[in-house]
Amino acid sequence: MKKFFLVLSLITLPFSSYALEHQPTKENKHQEFLAKKKAIESESHQGRIEILRTADSCIKNAKNRVEYKNCEQTEQSARKSLREQTKAKNEALKNEFRNFKVQKHQKQI
Repeated sequence: MKKFFLVLSLITLPFSSYALEHQPTKENKHQEFLAKKKAIESESHQGRIEILRTADSCIKNAKNRVEYKNCEQTEQSARKSLREQTKAKNEALKNEFRNFKVQKHQKQI
């Protein structure tokens, strides 16, 4: 399911980006960044769902306390990794938006 949404966003993003680039207005650029932000958020949601499914399965199959604890630790590290990846993607998007604003301002000067 995660792969489906990722593939779908990767397929549709170039088309929407192409259309937006050929009408370079401030509003279109905002729409492009919103679409990218939504894609990042959707990917994060799908990642969390997958982590929960995996953790649930692991917990159900745990035979003892040690296995249960390992499931919890694996889930915790997966959540941390996803959080770091999502944060990096959001920061890159913010920097891209800041650069656009700076370039736009420089063109006006």
